[in-house]
Amino acid sequence: IIHIKEPGTYHVYFSNCLPGTKIGFKLKLTQYNVVRGERVYLTAGKASLPALYSTLCLAFLVAFVVWCMYLCKHHQYVVTIHLMMGLVALFKACTLFSEAFEYHWLKSTGKPHGWNIAFYIFSFLKGMLL
Repeated sequence: IIHIKEPGTYHVYFSNCLPGTKIGFKLKLTQYNVVRGERVYLTAGKASLPALYSTLCLAFLVAFVVWCMYLCKHHQYVVTIHLMMGLVALFKACTLFSEAFEYHWLKSTGKPHGWNIAFYIFSFLKGMLL
């Protein structure tokens, strides 16, 4: 077990110096940053993404609610495309929600715990509405 104390970019190399021989081994490599005593599995640039995606999710939910209120107030002028635009905003909020949770779990455990599948489903549905 190697514990690295200095930040930077590191490489792991293996070389077989005996020609004609076969080598087999298993390697378990865990990479993480330590921030305030906790393991963070995201890179430093991506560590703030869960909060950013959560904020954007709330913004799209607010936009969806405002859009629905506007459509209810002016219901005599509403056509199908207006409803579909509301669904696009809703699916975008769902996409951002699933991506926020995906990055949250990636940050804390290093695994997405299935939130990436929800992200792909919502992205597909949003794309089909566009």
